[in-house]
Amino acid sequence: MSIKIGLAFFMLIIYAKASAQLKEDRITHIKQIFYAINNDHGLKRKIIHNDELAKIAPDTPAYDGGEEIAGYYKNDTLVKITYSIGMSLCNKTFEFYFENSKVLFVYEKQQNFSYDQSNSTMNYSRLTTTFEGRYYVDGLIVLRKIEKGTINGERNEAVAMLKTDIPRFSALFHKKH
Repeated sequence: MSIKIGLAFFMLIIYAKASAQLKEDRITHIKQIFYAINNDHGLKRKIIHNDELAKIAPDTPAYDGGEEIAGYYKNDTLVKITYSIGMSLCNKTFEFYFENSKVLFVYEKQQNFSYDQSNSTMNYSRLTTTFEGRYYVDGLIVLRKIEKGTINGERNEAVAMLKTDIPRFSALFHKKH
C-alpha cells in the first residue's frame, strides 16, 4: 500500500512540474508575440471614434470624456485592439493582443487627473498613472496577472472584457474592414 501511495505522490510531483513548465513556455510565447506586435511598425491602424461608435454600436455606454477603439492589422489579420475611455476622474486604456483570433495578452492602464486643492477643482491637464495590469491569458483562463497600483472601479475589468467586449469590438472591426 505504501508503494502505491509513494508512486502516486511521485507522479503528482512530475505532473505539477510538467504543468508549471508548460505554463512558463506559454507565457514566454505570449511575450514574444507581444513584442513582435509592438515592434511591427507596418501595422495598419483603423480607428472608430466616439461619434462613429455611437452610430454603429448604440448599446455602448457613453463616457463624458469620450472613447476610441483602434484595431491594428498585419495584412488582413487583426492583431491588436486598443480601447481608450475618458471619464471625469480618469482615463483608462486597454490593449488586447491576438494570435489566431484569440486574445493572449491584455494590458490595462488607468491615469487619474490630479485634484488642485488650492482652488478645489480637477486639473485636467495633468495625469498620473495610478494602475497598470498585465494579464497573460489562454482563452478565458488567466495564466498570470501582474497588477501595480490602485484602481477606480472593479479589479479584473480587463479580464471581464474578454467575455463581453472583445467579441463585440472584433465584430465592429470586421464590419468596418
